[in-house]
Amino acid sequence: MTDSEQPTPIEGTPAADVEMGEENAAGAEAGEETALTQLEPETPKLVMFADLMKSPIVEVLVGSGDAKTTYSAHEAVILKSPEFAKQVESFAPGSPRQISFLDCDTDAMGSVIEFLYTGEYFPKKTSYQP
Repeated sequence: MTDSEQPTPIEGTPAADVEMGEENAAGAEAGEETALTQLEPETPKLVMFADLMKSPIVEVLVGSGDAKTTYSAHEAVILKSPEFAKQVESFAPGSPRQISFLDCDTDAMGSVIEFLYTGEYFPKKTSYQP
């Protein structure tokens, strides 16, 4: 005896194939979002390296006393950081383009600026000094 396998009908599904016609395509053209646009994130604007190098230089003053260091960085690069962007927005026209972080570690700030340029972070190995 052989078993005859009959597909079990599922409620709400059409019995035959459905043709994708003009009426379905018109809805997407009329301004409806498609599933594809919902899945893909917005592509960030491509910034050319040469454009970054053409931006004004900002001096970043770090530390105090003997440990005081000045880093020079391109404005377009440091604007990637919300804190730097806030500081740059407060520059008055014609004033020195300087940002001061007197209580920051100079090596740490160097790593931050390096990260803003390269997008990579490699902490420096330091020796312990009591």
